[in-house]
Amino acid sequence: MPPLYSKSSTCFAINGNIFLPEAQGVKGLMDAYDMHFPLLQPHGPSAHAEVIRFCNEFSSHEEVTQENQFYSILLIISRGDVSDLQSTIDVIVEAAKLPISIILVAVGNADRKKFKILDGDSSKSLVHSVTGEVVSRDIV
Repeated sequence: MPPLYSKSSTCFAINGNIFLPEAQGVKGLMDAYDMHFPLLQPHGPSAHAEVIRFCNEFSSHEEVTQENQFYSILLIISRGDVSDLQSTIDVIVEAAKLPISIILVAVGNADRKKFKILDGDSSKSLVHSVTGEVVSRDIV
């Protein structure tokens, strides 16, 4: 997938356009998925920080105002394991300050314990960054 073509990457645009990695609505997402999914070859380890960081940068370029409103939803389809857990937590804490939500979809038989840590729905599993900062809102 672009932009690397010859190298494995966890950060790519499912619509094929890394410069405008957007899909409009569920239909746009499904169309992009149907078109490009056959080109994908799943691999491990499952590292998610890079793609969340990219989404953070993409979503922080413009100030959200009454006249200029936008919201990003990042869909991550993975086996469920997270090889870069602390880095992923750190970027989720930053993402919570932006107009972003993250949907994690686990497929396959991998251990999903780390996905549950990222979810943060339980008060016992509040997401903390390496500096101790608590995620400001539930975005996963």
